[in-house]
Amino acid sequence: MVSSRKKSSISDPKAIYSYLNDLLVTVKSHLADTSQPLIAQDHEDLLQIARLAESFSNEKYRKGAAPFMDVLDQEGVNLWNSSILMRPDADSDPHRKISFAFIRLAAFRLIEAGMPSDGSSIEALIRVLQLANKAAACLAACEQTELAASVLITGAQLEEELQKADDPSGQYAKPKSGAIVSYYSSRMEAAWKEDNESVAVYMLEQAINDQNLQHLDAQEVELIASKVLDIGTSILRSATIDHQNQDGTIAAQRALVAVNWIQKALWLSERVGDKDTLGVNQLKVAILKSLARAYYHSSSTEPDNLAKSEATLEELTAISIANKSGDAGELQQLRWMKLSILKRRAATEQELIQVFKDIIDHLVFTESNVTEILQEIRLQSSSYKIITTVNQILLERALDSEDHMGHSFVDRILLSQIFCLKDRKEHKQVVSDMEIALTAIAKDSTFTLDKPASVACQSLMFKIGAKLFQSKQYPQAADWFLLCTHASFKSVSSSGDAKCYRKAALCHIHSKAYAQASAVISRCPGNEASTHYLTFLAATYQGREDDAVTAIDGMIKAPDFDRKMLLLATQLAHESHMKNLLLSVLGGLLKTLKGSGSLESELEGMTLIRCMIRIATEMTREPDANLATVLPTLVSYLQMARDLVLEAEAKKSANLIVKDISWLWRTAYNLAIRGCSGWDELVVAELFSCARQLLDVYSRALVGESESNLTFYMVMASFSAACGRVFHARRRDGPKDVQLCSSILNEITSFREITSQHRQANQEQDILQQLDKLTGLSFVFEVEQLCILEDWERIGKVIQDATESKTTISLETFEAIADLLWVRPLCPTHVLYAVLEAILKACLERGSMDCDRFSRWLRAIVSILLSRNRHSDREKALGYVEQASDVIKENQEDEYPQDERTWLLTTSYNCGIESLQITDLDHAKRWFEAATLIARYSQGGESRAQQIEVSYRHLLARYGQRSKNAT
Repeated sequence: MVSSRKKSSISDPKAIYSYLNDLLVTVKSHLADTSQPLIAQDHEDLLQIARLAESFSNEKYRKGAAPFMDVLDQEGVNLWNSSILMRPDADSDPHRKISFAFIRLAAFRLIEAGMPSDGSSIEALIRVLQLANKAAACLAACEQTELAASVLITGAQLEEELQKADDPSGQYAKPKSGAIVSYYSSRMEAAWKEDNESVAVYMLEQAINDQNLQHLDAQEVELIASKVLDIGTSILRSATIDHQNQDGTIAAQRALVAVNWIQKALWLSERVGDKDTLGVNQLKVAILKSLARAYYHSSSTEPDNLAKSEATLEELTAISIANKSGDAGELQQLRWMKLSILKRRAATEQELIQVFKDIIDHLVFTESNVTEILQEIRLQSSSYKIITTVNQILLERALDSEDHMGHSFVDRILLSQIFCLKDRKEHKQVVSDMEIALTAIAKDSTFTLDKPASVACQSLMFKIGAKLFQSKQYPQAADWFLLCTHASFKSVSSSGDAKCYRKAALCHIHSKAYAQASAVISRCPGNEASTHYLTFLAATYQGREDDAVTAIDGMIKAPDFDRKMLLLATQLAHESHMKNLLLSVLGGLLKTLKGSGSLESELEGMTLIRCMIRIATEMTREPDANLATVLPTLVSYLQMARDLVLEAEAKKSANLIVKDISWLWRTAYNLAIRGCSGWDELVVAELFSCARQLLDVYSRALVGESESNLTFYMVMASFSAACGRVFHARRRDGPKDVQLCSSILNEITSFREITSQHRQANQEQDILQQLDKLTGLSFVFEVEQLCILEDWERIGKVIQDATESKTTISLETFEAIADLLWVRPLCPTHVLYAVLEAILKACLERGSMDCDRFSRWLRAIVSILLSRNRHSDREKALGYVEQASDVIKENQEDEYPQDERTWLLTTSYNCGIESLQITDLDHAKRWFEAATLIARYSQGGESRAQQIEVSYRHLLARYGQRSKNAT
């Protein structure tokens, strides 16, 4: 390319022209081939042409450029004309638009360079100014703002020269005004795109002054008005966006600015007057539309603008109808705009209904249109009249629509009405309006609500009724249930009606309208058990006992009879406080099943016993319940259930009632937990015992992998049962109860077995620690019962088991056992010694070192051993004292009590003397060594230890010499 080979810093006019001419040759050759678009280098060449041509306008080069002016002007005209072939349309790509703009820029600069330096004619100024306006507009459209600004600066110089040019005859007044107005409008658009609103307004005022407008024709005024409207519409669009972003104040202020611009556009369109220019009416309609919207959006700041918006809309509607300038869709938009205005100014309900009616009367039934109006109806939730009236108008319009176009939307309209009315408080009016809507559908011979739509509407109304039923609004619920049986749903079978009738009847029963309930029930089929059951309820509440008995007989004879209905019938006795009737019915049902031996009877018996347990459980929750009677009854029911389960297991059919067993053990377990807060301990123990036995059967009846926590619940139930009996035994007075003690011991044995199984199946540290704690308590409970039975030998075995147990038995366990034995005067010494020895062993081996407690128990066991006065016992006592001295040495502070240190010191010293007296020198040495060590950490310290050593040597010398003499 030429431009890539030349430098732009050329100062000689001839060289500039030569370079410029080379560029023109290159560009024109490319423009000649219209099949290929211009490339980036062509754009650069065009910009270079413009810059070089612009340099000829500089005073420095004007004289040297004189020989080339005609050629430059002609080249510019040719280039401008060639740009016509590149004129883009609305769908053209941006590259084509930029090419077009750059061609016109280069052409304008060439024509400008060809203007004479000694002044141009008015005609030439007008022509070049128009070209400047067009070139600037093209550049601005491509967002080449800097280039457009440079062209407009040149245009400003041309406009100034044109203003000064003399035209005495007024021959050029019209084209002169047209060029000036076009210039100012171009400056207005450029300033607006640069967000310089004040300059844009100023340029607009300059463009539309009377001096300029009086010479313009209608098309030119229309063009200016269109540009002003575009700016106003752009401002209004930004205001709408601000409003959507919840910035209402800014949106209203921007809308006020838009009003000013659009008013100017309207004023310009009215300047056309009666001139019948093509598009003037359409322009005015567009201006009025935008003005109405601008008034509307600015009304929050200027309340008077809301009335202006409505008046503008009325004028617009009148023009559109008179001139038939708008299609049906545009007129419908105007009606929607009017609705928005009326809503904002809080118009009356009748006014709003009338606008809705106008919209519906001209509605084209499409998915979007119907959705839009249904949404708008739902927004009118504050006015019941508007919702119901407009919905009914829309429904009737859909039914009566041409070619049945609205029939496919009837179900949506009806569902929308149901949604809008379901939570209204005007219940009677709601039901009346719903009946009107449904009757309109039922009476239309050309339309039938199809099955899916009918089911959808019925389901929704049924849910509304169910919700009201749950909130105990029974009369309202009954009305909704009866609406489900309307004739408009004839496409659905009548079997669903019976369900709705029964539900409505039940509502009347709950609201104590028994006569209405009977009337509704009479409309149900007479061969259904559910119908007879409701008849029984109504008759019972009305005191018609014979009718109630008849209804029960009919229920049993009905083909769809379910035995559970009898169980449900007992509920009425329970709610009516007829508990004897309730228990009699259930007891009789259970007796009829006994002895049959069939599997089905066993299953039914299990169901009955579960119901009895549930009812008895509910009775325990009554504030005035006689627990002394109810709780034994409940326990007896659970024991009956346990016996049934054991019988089923014996027949190898427990797996068939595994769910019942699961419910039973959980019920017994939960009841026992609940009873821990205040029921009799023996009752709670029996409940836990039942739960444990049921759990045992349940774990064996499970097929496949058992539940992981069953054994844990068995452990807890067994332990809790033992606890309950232990607490009961502690509270009772009188002679010992051997049977109770035996039951406790048996429960403890079962607990240990279950614990062992659970320990093998579970290795979690937390659970194992808990099991260790419970096992330790079980040893305490066992010893307590054996103490009552005075079975001392068995207690020794228990202590041995606890000592040798693989579980971690805590020190507290042995201390508790020791406490139990210590207060028993008949407890043999060897038994007490065994537990004390276990305590010391636990202290030394398990790190449970509490010096105070250790010292007390050690003193007790040493005292016992020394009191026996046997050589082996004294040997053991010496070993314990030596262990105590080691403990004292390791705990040099005051943790080991001083009085116990003194006792150990005294005992060791005395035992040492006794050993010397019997010439047992080895033991004497050990006793004195222990005494010396203890003395060092007792009061007196080293001095006292030295005294003991001195005494020991003196005594050793004396008793040693005596020993030699004896020898």
